[in-house]
Amino acid sequence: MKIAELSAFVENGNILGCTYLKLKDKGIETLEELTQIKNLKRLDLSINNLDNLESIQYCWNLTDLNVSHNKITTFSCLSNLQNLTVLNVSHNKLTSLDSLLKCRSLYNSLKVLIANNNQIKYVPDLSVFKSLETIILSNNNIKEVVAPNQYYNNLKKISLSHNNLRDFPFHCNFNNVSELRLSHNKLLSINSNIEYMGNLRILEIGNNYLINYDNLLNLVKLKSLSIINNPCFDNKKSIKEQLENFKIHLPMLEILNGNLISRESRQSSKIKPFNKKKILVSKN
Repeated sequence: MKIAELSAFVENGNILGCTYLKLKDKGIETLEELTQIKNLKRLDLSINNLDNLESIQYCWNLTDLNVSHNKITTFSCLSNLQNLTVLNVSHNKLTSLDSLLKCRSLYNSLKVLIANNNQIKYVPDLSVFKSLETIILSNNNIKEVVAPNQYYNNLKKISLSHNNLRDFPFHCNFNNVSELRLSHNKLLSINSNIEYMGNLRILEIGNNYLINYDNLLNLVKLKSLSIINNPCFDNKKSIKEQLENFKIHLPMLEILNGNLISRESRQSSKIKPFNKKKILVSKN
């Protein structure tokens, strides 16, 4: 698709002056270089047939890029985008994040990385991206997460659900993380280092192979916990006994396995169905 054709998708046809360009689901396979659109800040190229990002490699002012549902295999053409803060590359054909590490221009700008539903096999140390706040890598083939060498000052959310993880590097460099989603993996245990992640508010580790949850009882700020479908949370103990244990050690816990712990239920050691209309917990 050529620059001249893009004017049809912009108000008043002023393609060179636009700041937001939406080209979602246009059947695009190739795209002419967009360098001429100097004011472009937001670009939506989702649901197309692109296999590379060469057309945007010199869009210096781009801050928000959505190329989800394409055929992208590498991040290499992003190395010049020093203002990019939000990157959505979900539902593509990525097998590695190594090429992202080579994009040094993103080290200080990138805040949100969304790369779920790819074919990524492992997660390298991403702590070089100083501004990262959200990492979403669910529904990949990830078997390993490398422990960070540097402190994540701004990272709040990690989603790695629906992968093949047998362990996770609970680490003091993840101390600021408040939301961690690890459900539907192959986790065998939670080591004592999870106490370094004391700012966790939301933890999802259901549908794993955990046989013990004792180390979770140190997460005193936890508000929502999903641990369902693990050997450690089975019928051998009654719901009442397990709730009592969490209630004593996790005084701020409000939701357990999708059930609301009300004031009354704390007194009677019972839980009632969670009303999603009253309390919203974001999921990715």
